Amino acid sequence: MRSNRCSRFIWVIGLFISSIVFSCTEKNNEEVNVKKLFDEQNVDGCFILFDVNNSRTLKYNSAMCDSQFLPSSTFKIPHSLIAMEMGIIPDTSFTLQWDGEERFLPVWNKDHNFKSALKSSVVWFYEEIGRRIGSTRMQSWLEKINYGNQNVSGEYPYWLRGNLRITPNSQLEFMKKFYFENLPFKPENIQTVKNILEIEKTDEYKIIGKTGWGDLNGKSTGWLVGYLTKDNNTYIFVTCIQSNNPPENFASSRLIITKNIFHELGIIK
Repeated sequence: MRSNRCSRFIWVIGLFISSIVFSCTEKNNEEVNVKKLFDEQNVDGCFILFDVNNSRTLKYNSAMCDSQFLPSSTFKIPHSLIAMEMGIIPDTSFTLQWDGEERFLPVWNKDHNFKSALKSSVVWFYEEIGRRIGSTRMQSWLEKINYGNQNVSGEYPYWLRGNLRITPNSQLEFMKKFYFENLPFKPENIQTVKNILEIEKTDEYKIIGKTGWGDLNGKSTGWLVGYLTKDNNTYIFVTCIQSNNPPENFASSRLIITKNIFHELGIIK
């Protein structure tokens, strides 16, 4: 009898704690309507923002935030960290020679060191780094850091044409760990990648981030993942855009939409 009362008491306490956690979670997750900012760029999309100082999450288009997409070149963040941790990329001056094959972006058609390859998102450089890591070791690392679906099978490179997938929500969780350096990598390696990924710096704010662009089943998906720092606060964000027929401004719209949302929310001028 006493055992039943104890079980009942534990169950009630557990339910009470769960209700508190749920209410706090609900309170700290808010939907924002910024559809017009995506419409202005002729794309569909979603957006997530985590306000570090206030532990508050804002979302637009929650359903899309939970959908899986190719990570495309946003994968170069964990890819770089893994390669550095393994000693495959010892420092920013590590260089690979261009193979002479002309790619569609002229900036790719030359030798690249680690810093320039990450900054210019050079696919051939990371294809070679991926081969040196190997799929077995890569999958082991992705499981360790809980990145996406951890699936490196399919056509190579798996982050552009294979079976690796990640949701915008998962991107945000990874970027939180990246920002707080809560990952199994040396702090100096994380800081090196952060330094390379600086997109914009003004007197008002700084943006650290990585873009991505991939095509799957005839639809283009664009990414911008990162964080904005301003006035002793940090806003970690994920912008994801989609289009069946990408407009000419598809690439630039990732940053345009992100900055317009920060402006709409009153975070930047």
